Amino acid sequence: MDIIPVQSIFREREGIQEREGAAMIVKTIDKKIQDVEDVVRQHQLNRTSCIASFALYRLNREFKEWLVASTA
Repeated sequence: MDIIPVQSIFREREGIQEREGAAMIVKTIDKKIQDVEDVVRQHQLNRTSCIASFALYRLNREFKEWLVASTA
């Protein structure tokens, strides 16, 4: 998991808002995606979080083997 500080800019009823936050990148396997989403939702701070998954075109073998073994 990687957590990266971000500066978010978004529109709300009051106009353009700016807020410090964090982006979290979680690397997992397909069958664990819902579990990750559930944990994020349990800990979010009354905000609408963007929870997205991305299909990989390619992943190096060593990392894939480690990822599968560590999420089993």
